[in-house]
Amino acid sequence: MNQETKPEGFINKSEVARRLGKTTRTVDEWMRRGILPYYKPDRSVLFRWSDIKANIIEKFRVVRPSNGKTLLR
Repeated sequence: MNQETKPEGFINKSEVARRLGKTTRTVDEWMRRGILPYYKPDRSVLFRWSDIKANIIEKFRVVRPSNGKTLLR
């Protein structure tokens, strides 16, 4: 099975926080506010990274500094 046909797996809250550079508490808050889509089988919480990326792209816009300076050095 190659990468294109392999089904995407689920990731947990800690992995979502790591990928976003946020805390798990922020992930909890964003879940509560509907920013991050998630699945809740039983007592666990699971995410699909592709769902998160698509949701962020759909609901939020890219903000560029108005002064023309870069944020990263």
